Amino acid sequence: MSAKRYTCLQLTSQMVRLVELSWQDGNFKQIRQDCRTLNDAVNNPLQDAALVETINDLLKGRKRKLVVSISSNEVLLKWIKLSQALPEASLEKQHLAIETMLAAENHIPVPLDEAAYDFHLCSPVSLLMGWMRQRALPSLTRALKQTQIELVHLTPQPVLLANRLIELSGAGERVCGIYINGYQCDLAVVEGKEIYGGRSFEIQQDGQAHSLWESIQQTVDNCPNPNGTSLTRLFMFQAGDSALSVPDGLFDCKGQAATFDWAEMLVGSMERSAGIGLNLLSPLRTKIDTEQRKQTKQRLWRMIPIAMALLLVAVNMWLFYKGESRQKRIDLLRSDHASAQRLQTKIESLKNEHRTITEALGQLTWGGVKFPPLAERLVQVAQCIPKAVQVTEIQTLPPPRNSKQHFDARQTLRLIGLAKKQPDIDAFRAALLMQSVFSAVRQVKTEQTLIKGERRLEFTLLLESVKGGPS
Repeated sequence: MSAKRYTCLQLTSQMVRLVELSWQDGNFKQIRQDCRTLNDAVNNPLQDAALVETINDLLKGRKRKLVVSISSNEVLLKWIKLSQALPEASLEKQHLAIETMLAAENHIPVPLDEAAYDFHLCSPVSLLMGWMRQRALPSLTRALKQTQIELVHLTPQPVLLANRLIELSGAGERVCGIYINGYQCDLAVVEGKEIYGGRSFEIQQDGQAHSLWESIQQTVDNCPNPNGTSLTRLFMFQAGDSALSVPDGLFDCKGQAATFDWAEMLVGSMERSAGIGLNLLSPLRTKIDTEQRKQTKQRLWRMIPIAMALLLVAVNMWLFYKGESRQKRIDLLRSDHASAQRLQTKIESLKNEHRTITEALGQLTWGGVKFPPLAERLVQVAQCIPKAVQVTEIQTLPPPRNSKQHFDARQTLRLIGLAKKQPDIDAFRAALLMQSVFSAVRQVKTEQTLIKGERRLEFTLLLESVKGGPS
């Protein structure tokens, strides 16, 4: 069985570290390790102007799919307690509900389309969210793709640290982990196998010990503690020559050294085999996939006429080379002629319908001048008629007697029509009740009938006009 290879990158504000791993027979084997320093002093390494060139230099021009962990001042983990449990629905609908909640409650202080984020549902009433600004992410992804390098996974470094803490801690135990890598610090807080927060921040080089532990203590205090559990252990992970000691009296627990292989934790997080996985590329990849599907559909729609034309040419050539008889060709022409006649008949029918509608509109316009209140009610009725309902007759009750002005004095309209199903009639009634000119709509008669061999419901509605309003 061939080994599966992973190309892992660790990004911080100061450097890019490369580790290539091979997975075979249930174990990781490190194949290659390399590191480059970033020149631009920026909070977000994704904004480094030379990042693409640096990555290409590390990969030596080879095609690769990259899984990346990122540690910078803009990376944040946040545990969120939901105001109400998510409904039992499909995963897509749950994600839509969560995104609506994130936007409404301002958990991400920028518009969602400007953030790279992902979330993990810890329970029906809580979730873990990781996010950072995505200013440089789309352009970086496109630039890498031009050099045949694909960015497939982008994970906040504190998530990997938290997954390692989950392995080291016991049930119900609240622990904190600190990972120092040069001038970059990652922190995570875990309790009962659940991540309650984390962040990355740059260590100030002047007076670093004091400012570092102030930031660590503030972050630990700000992490949610719904159970009121005290911190039991503080794990310290150090990379390279970094040295770290906990000031006396800062925490009630003692510090404990531990090991942390970020590359193995990154692969485990991506494959969902170790702890929780967050991929900050999710919104961007969803947007790219949506645009690609849209472009594919547009291309297919543009190709349909060409395909139909080619198919028609192919069919004609096949008929020609198969030597169809003259009689068959005559029958085909006759069929086309009959189709043309049917089409002409339909066109004439449509013209007649158009003429009838034009005349009816003219009469309605005349009626609107002559009887404005009645015309207004008829217009409201016309606007409410759904496609599944056909109105055949409208009467005023009681019928007008001798003078024409009596049309305007009638408070009730009787409406007779046809529908396929009772829900269609109910929808029509509901729409009529929404109009301000009607105070009540009653269905007084319903019976089945046959129209051209199809079953229909013939119904009668009584529409009461609002007193004091248009009558």
